[in-house]
Amino acid sequence: MRLGLFKTFTAAFALCGLLFTQAATANDFSKEDLKKLDQVEDYLNDLKSFAARFEQNVAGMQPSTGVFYFKRPGRFLWQYETPDPVKLVSDGGLIYFHDDSNNQTNQVPREGIADFLTREKINLTDGKFKVEYINDRNGLLHVAIRLKDDAAGDIGNTLSLTFLKGPLQLRQITTTNQFDQPVEVLFFNIRENADLDTQIFKFTPPQYREN
Repeated sequence: MRLGLFKTFTAAFALCGLLFTQAATANDFSKEDLKKLDQVEDYLNDLKSFAARFEQNVAGMQPSTGVFYFKRPGRFLWQYETPDPVKLVSDGGLIYFHDDSNNQTNQVPREGIADFLTREKINLTDGKFKVEYINDRNGLLHVAIRLKDDAAGDIGNTLSLTFLKGPLQLRQITTTNQFDQPVEVLFFNIRENADLDTQIFKFTPPQYREN
């Protein structure tokens, strides 16, 4: 995976600045659905840090594996281990994409899911989101959110979050790439609200490092 393809994924998962089409209103969902949305918001807002291994799957491509960390506010690290050693990292300020194989670094926009997860307050009905559907079955809760087309550009327009129930736990994120192919990220070996060392989010681009 090199910068072109990886940026498509990171644009969807890097976070912070994306706007969404319109607010979901009380008329869009049943009282039970709105209660479930409240539970999702409470879970996400109580999630001050998250650490997990992940597997990313796209049809016709070799699976990618690695580790994902985030710590509020604004810090995250997507560290790909296979098939290519690349990472997307932010300590709350700039976001860098770094390819270990050629020691190349690029700054990328602050937009996508990682920034969504690391914002101080998440409110799914505050006017910045359109919740497409809520699906509760087989012990899993699925919540799909539609992204604003002109902000999304070439990334997927819909973001789906899958939670294991009883208690809630984020297990999967699904979006689409520029070819309208599903991009599925599965989390396992999850640690929630662990005391993560902020040093793991520090990154100095190679051109600024002292010899």
